[in-house]
Amino acid sequence: MQSILLDVGLINCMARTKADFYNAYFVEQKSGLRPCSKLDSVFSLGLVPTDWYVHEALPHPYNNRINKLALCACRQIEPLVHLAKQKYGAERIGIVVGTTDNGSEETNEFLSGLMNNSTEEKAEVGTYRLNMQCLSLCAEYLSSFFGITGFNSTISTACTSSAHAISRADELLKSDVCDAVIAGGVDIVSDVVLAGFSSLEAVDANTTIPFSKNRRGINLGEGAAFFVMAKENFTDAKDTIFLKGASDNADAFHMTSPDVSGIAAAECIQTALQRAYLSVSDIDYINLHGTGTDLNDRMESRAVNLIEASAIPCSSSKTALGHTLGAAGAMELAVCYLALSELNQQRILPPHFYDGIYDPELPPIRLVSDKTTAERLNAVMSFSFAFGGNNACLIIGRN
Repeated sequence: MQSILLDVGLINCMARTKADFYNAYFVEQKSGLRPCSKLDSVFSLGLVPTDWYVHEALPHPYNNRINKLALCACRQIEPLVHLAKQKYGAERIGIVVGTTDNGSEETNEFLSGLMNNSTEEKAEVGTYRLNMQCLSLCAEYLSSFFGITGFNSTISTACTSSAHAISRADELLKSDVCDAVIAGGVDIVSDVVLAGFSSLEAVDANTTIPFSKNRRGINLGEGAAFFVMAKENFTDAKDTIFLKGASDNADAFHMTSPDVSGIAAAECIQTALQRAYLSVSDIDYINLHGTGTDLNDRMESRAVNLIEASAIPCSSSKTALGHTLGAAGAMELAVCYLALSELNQQRILPPHFYDGIYDPELPPIRLVSDKTTAERLNAVMSFSFAFGGNNACLIIGRN
């Protein structure tokens, strides 16, 4: 059995629907990264415009940006979820969320209030509760919003979080725990996250340029992407796209740095190919993790060459969206999904934006330049890598 990706809802710095995102990124070849002032500095970030959020206040303790972004994405798949409930029952619908942050902004506000000498300020923080920091808060809220009572889980493995959420959803379907699963991820650019990555000297103040000789690091981004996954196509959805193969591993090489040999990453990719019953020659496009850090790009280019995929067109959508952290795996799988979807009749490949100066010290890979179209677009692959030597690979395609 192959799990089906029936539809996706998303919101990011470029768009708040999949159709708008397709037009902006694939057709118009735009980037959503912009200079932003934060923490007394200027950063290039992929921030979601505030007027795109859900405007109404969410019930306590769910009223935060994480849940509002997730709700914006999930409202786009709401009709499918209701159909699934009617067919299978609320207890057979699961939800798996990948994220790395919940409540950090509220916690900062609470602590600021405590340190303020004003009695009135201190009184206003009285609604704060410790459970507002729980990573499971988003999955809990979405289950309540949809009225579903099936398996509910949150995964937090840094930048592979939502890629793992997709893999876990696949396992839930294949093991008959669920008949349908809402799976994806959401994350925000909070001050805590931005300060943390800045302290690692991993942030590029200018626009990120992965695999360039002049690369200097990542740009952070935010957003949400959620799929409806099922055992069968219970609708008349035109875009019947299958999760062909999924794999993850961890070599525990270092707390923050990848193993630049690329061996563990290559093994993860090979396992996904084997589970998909595909060879490298069957893959038509690769969405790279492509952060623009020195070590990631060294590791990833080597992994691509280890699996003999250097001739396959590839790109990093982080050059348009920034690194959406725990949401990155699902967001970048959404890019792959759109590449295969009915929207992409022209078979346009997702672009890679950089200065065109490929680092000669890296093993060669075939980056997509300008508006490139593919002769064939049947199976595509997405990589996600994270702190702690955590690796993930997802392969989707048509039958």
